[in-house]
Amino acid sequence: MSTAKATQTTTAAAAAKAHETIDRIAIHAEKAEENIRAKAGEVDDSVKAQYAQAKVKGQQACDAVSTYVKENPMTSLGIAFGAGVLLTALLRRK
Repeated sequence: MSTAKATQTTTAAAAAKAHETIDRIAIHAEKAEENIRAKAGEVDDSVKAQYAQAKVKGQQACDAVSTYVKENPMTSLGIAFGAGVLLTALLRRK
């Protein structure tokens, strides 16, 4: 067998092996992409659910404060004044 023929055979074998390897990598990459997309979908759903819960809790807190202020206007005014004095004192110290 000539050197050129042996080189062609070796090159063809190497090319075939390279193609097989690339095909295997592509299959694994495809599976990895599917897994990542599935996890991203789960995270998206989870974040949306947590956002909805936080929104409900925030609205409940606002409703509770509003109710308290309506039922106790003078106490609410005193608390707001005290908080303002405290905040002003803290900010002036810096």
